[in-house]
Amino acid sequence: MKYSNFKLNVLLFLSLIMIFSMVGCSNQDEKKDQPILTENKLDASEQMDANKQIQSLEDSLLRSPSNIEFLNEICYLYASKNDIRCLTYADKMISLTKVEKAVSMGHYNKGIYYSNTDKSDLAMAEFSKAIEEDYRNTDAYIEKAILLHDQKRYDESFSLLEKASIVDKYIATLYFWMAKNKQALGKTEEALYYYQQALELKPSKDETFESAEMIKKLKK
Repeated sequence: MKYSNFKLNVLLFLSLIMIFSMVGCSNQDEKKDQPILTENKLDASEQMDANKQIQSLEDSLLRSPSNIEFLNEICYLYASKNDIRCLTYADKMISLTKVEKAVSMGHYNKGIYYSNTDKSDLAMAEFSKAIEEDYRNTDAYIEKAILLHDQKRYDESFSLLEKASIVDKYIATLYFWMAKNKQALGKTEEALYYYQQALELKPSKDETFESAEMIKKLKK
């Protein structure tokens, strides 16, 4: 899932507003002394202060398992913005061992953060843990497969995507990256087949365009 910077900032802003409203009126006096978080990058000391100031808000959310999806969205937004605060949220999600999918989602978000900050080995390890914790986490399969593709480990990437397709065979992105792996291996007919499969499942706008272009190219 990809967001534009504008959409990320809007979603993050709305998410933080929702957190404050969930804490309740008892914290109103305390919140008056809290600085407003901005979308600008913070230096190390400011980041530490910000983490402490939102600690009580995070804890309030974590006490309520029903809020795991909301917490996951905030964590992913931080990861997508390359904001180190993602790791704090992710580790807290990982600590929620009794909440379904929480541990897997926590590792997945850490993987996204490490991938976005060019720490591919750490990202790979986190995606692997996400899969181990929940074999149904197809997003983790895809992100790990993309990293393998980028490392030119095309057969491994394809094999991982095949496993993900067993879990859910209706994800266009799976077939898009299967096609890219087959194309990189010089297997034109198979690449063409998987690009066509991806198109039938209506992938993202960028994947649709690239799939259509690749089909034209491979048919020549």
